[in-house]
Amino acid sequence: MSKVNRSYTQNSYRWVILAVFGLLSITGTFAQYQVAALAYQIIPMYDLSSLQFASLISVPMLGTFLLSLGAGALADRFGVKQVVMVGAIISVVAAFMRVFANNYPGLLICMLFMSTVMSMQNANASKYLGTWFSKEQMGMAIGALYVCNMLGISIGLATTALFPSVQSAFWTAAFIMLGSAFLWLIFAKNKPAGAPDLPVMPVLKYVKVAAKSKVIWLAGATAGLYMGGSVAFSTFLPTALNAVKGADPVTAGAMAAALTLGNTIGSLLGPALVDRVGLIKPVIMPLTIIGALVLYFAWMAPVGTIMYMGLFIGGLLTGGSLPTALSFPMRLKEIGPTYAGSAGGIISMTQMAGAFFIPTFILAPIAGTNYGLIFLASVLLIFSVALVYIFIPEVGLKAQAGRRHSNITSTE
Repeated sequence: MSKVNRSYTQNSYRWVILAVFGLLSITGTFAQYQVAALAYQIIPMYDLSSLQFASLISVPMLGTFLLSLGAGALADRFGVKQVVMVGAIISVVAAFMRVFANNYPGLLICMLFMSTVMSMQNANASKYLGTWFSKEQMGMAIGALYVCNMLGISIGLATTALFPSVQSAFWTAAFIMLGSAFLWLIFAKNKPAGAPDLPVMPVLKYVKVAAKSKVIWLAGATAGLYMGGSVAFSTFLPTALNAVKGADPVTAGAMAAALTLGNTIGSLLGPALVDRVGLIKPVIMPLTIIGALVLYFAWMAPVGTIMYMGLFIGGLLTGGSLPTALSFPMRLKEIGPTYAGSAGGIISMTQMAGAFFIPTFILAPIAGTNYGLIFLASVLLIFSVALVYIFIPEVGLKAQAGRRHSNITSTE
């Protein structure tokens, strides 16, 4: 860990790295969520059932689940720039092919392969940003990447309906993704000048070392539980507000936007607060518990200002959980930069398993249209993140400094 946090992590080029890495995230999620904004045109155009349309939205999560572990291990072996570049090429080709897809299977396959670059990014966020940024700034950098992800979603939902046709929207997304991939090719670098070269080993060696880490699997569990609860809550919220509380679509959308806005801000402030305090558990655990309770209170509140503020505050308090989980590989001495890609792949894989399988295949079949049960289960999943942290050792900056001091004292 210490080897990647010396003076070269203060290289000003790290902001260029964050910009091009974040741009890939913005353009990828923008293209993905165009489909959600064009539902009123895509459903009749492709003669889709509600289940088929839902699969177009969720299949990128399945793609990330399937690719994450391999993406991280390959980056450990060949470098993050090379692996992300291959992912970007695949995603750009799929984006252009999407323009010409004229049936549901073709569109579904394109959406699946368009997620490739996001899979490569998500798995390697800790490894890559932890190499360029100091340990004091790594949490902030990962939070900023998550903000880029949410920004791409927001832009896609807000602007896509303004295009004159589905094809024009898809063409625009494809060229924007091509541009971001070109900028990545030009400006991305695997490591700062002066950073040590990492050992080269067989790909499976990286995976085996990462998979032996109990902490990585626990961090992955927090990511999966959070995503399962968060995705379920945000997915069902607009429909539930309309069906149960009689909210019109505009109002329901505004409430969902409040939750998204809170999550976005929290994803940046949460990791920054963790690094400011120097400890993870005393920050994330209480924020997650309080945030989960506030979210359930918001659902129970009448539609209006109280609900809006509750959703925003709940999202704000819980938003730091996911980027903090993604930062664990570079915080662990036994993982560090050498195995961080594989470890990040494990966390990303469990994160997307929660996001894809829990809402669709567990909560929805059990609860049906009992939205009260769905939201109760959702907040309990988010609440359980704090319970998992009971079993995770403290790896914040102060804890790391304390262990280093103890090691130095013992050697004397």
